[in-house]
Amino acid sequence: MKKYVTKNSKHADRESRFIKGRWKTRYFYTYCDICGLKHPDVCVNELCEEEGFPEGDYCWNCQMSMRAQGFVGEDKSTYFLKKDYPNITKNDHIWEGAVKLHRLGKYREAIKLYDSLLKECPESIPVLVNKGEALNRINHFKRAIKYQNKVLSIDPINLRALLHKSNTLIHLKEYQKAMNCLNFSLKINPLHFNAMSNKGKIFFRKGKYVEAIRWYNKALKIEPNSILILINMASALEKLGKQEEARKYYNKIFKLPLKNEPKYIKDVVRAVKLRYG
Repeated sequence: MKKYVTKNSKHADRESRFIKGRWKTRYFYTYCDICGLKHPDVCVNELCEEEGFPEGDYCWNCQMSMRAQGFVGEDKSTYFLKKDYPNITKNDHIWEGAVKLHRLGKYREAIKLYDSLLKECPESIPVLVNKGEALNRINHFKRAIKYQNKVLSIDPINLRALLHKSNTLIHLKEYQKAMNCLNFSLKINPLHFNAMSNKGKIFFRKGKYVEAIRWYNKALKIEPNSILILINMASALEKLGKQEEARKYYNKIFKLPLKNEPKYIKDVVRAVKLRYG
């Protein structure tokens, strides 16, 4: 996918279109369809089916992961094992229904559909990953980690599973184990936005607010409009007694659109608005 930037920002390419009687040029760089890596210094290749991949844009790490496990698929947010792919597509209406419920925050209903899919393909990477995350969302942490470990036994460098496992371990207050997952993720992908975010979260929970802010700042350099990181940054600044600086971040949050954000982000922003809006 393309990340559009201003002319003066760092960019890898540009495109021009004739719109309303004049040429308009847009500048962009490409980011990974799987892990969502967005950074102009990272090579992301545009690949096609003839090269053994579903058509899309993939960073080096995700290409290596897919090659190692023989992945194919069409969903740009995840990928599938070849042996699972026919079963998933045969039941794609169930999969799509589960994902829709998941995005709406109806995790228990989604889990029922994931279970029906796992009966037919028990080692399906996307279903295992999503079920683990859904269990995490309803606070079934010990059950969640079993699914995350199963994914990592199939694909040890699966960044989504590593991230979700770190989330679960954070909830269980096993901070060092969570940090190990995140450090490994950053070794695979040094610009992993969510790994940076979670490292900030761990330092915040341990009361190390300066260190948390350092990692939040790293994450914001990659995604400056991340609502969750902006909220976390403001909270850390408040803990340091920097109320005015925190308020600037809250004001920025209130100006950002929420339409495409997941339910839990909308709930957090709603709570912040009640407090500061």
